[in-house]
Amino acid sequence: MTTQSTATDHADRRLVVALPGPYDQVREHYETLVPEADLGRFSRAASWQATVELAKVNALHGFMRYYRGDITAVMAGSPSSWKATQYLMGNHTIAERMFRHDPSVMLHAPLRTQLRAAPPAGPGGAVVHGDFRLDNCIMARQMPPSVAAVLDWELATLGDPLADLGLLLFYWRQNDEAKPVLTPAPSMLQGFPPRSYLADRYAKRTGADISDLTAYVALATSSSRS
Repeated sequence: MTTQSTATDHADRRLVVALPGPYDQVREHYETLVPEADLGRFSRAASWQATVELAKVNALHGFMRYYRGDITAVMAGSPSSWKATQYLMGNHTIAERMFRHDPSVMLHAPLRTQLRAAPPAGPGGAVVHGDFRLDNCIMARQMPPSVAAVLDWELATLGDPLADLGLLLFYWRQNDEAKPVLTPAPSMLQGFPPRSYLADRYAKRTGADISDLTAYVALATSSSRS
């Protein structure tokens, strides 16, 4: 325990290494080279020397995994749907030597590592707005109507642009439907085309395959209700 508060700056270096093969294959190989730490056996070790010897057996290449997090599962329902896994890896028997002299070293050990696949190609892979709808757009005054600006980018990410189209169509209410309670629905006014027109026009302008578009609309529906 320290008796005085201080601030210390540390320079961090992030290494980005290209995966040498398909994501699933690389993940399996990584977890073979860096096995899970057998914390149960470590807790039953009779002495620290026994712990050190056990670490040599557990960590054949010097490193063990203390944590694995499935980022893909955490991001379920978001436009960021590509595969990713994060780990905490290291060797506590080596870190102990540093911990003994400076306990704050454990802020940097174990090391954080991450495996991730490339973003899905979709119809081109793009920046996804995340809340794309008509009331987040500023329309130009001149005719024919056009979008002058798009607002509220705080949910933006990389992903499949069909996620934005699905959300737009979810909020694009037609004049024969019930008016939403919480969100404005200008598309219900006379002169606005139906959803099918927007989808067809999008496909023609971008060349995107929208055969699975209903799945993106369903995703937008479930996300709005969560």
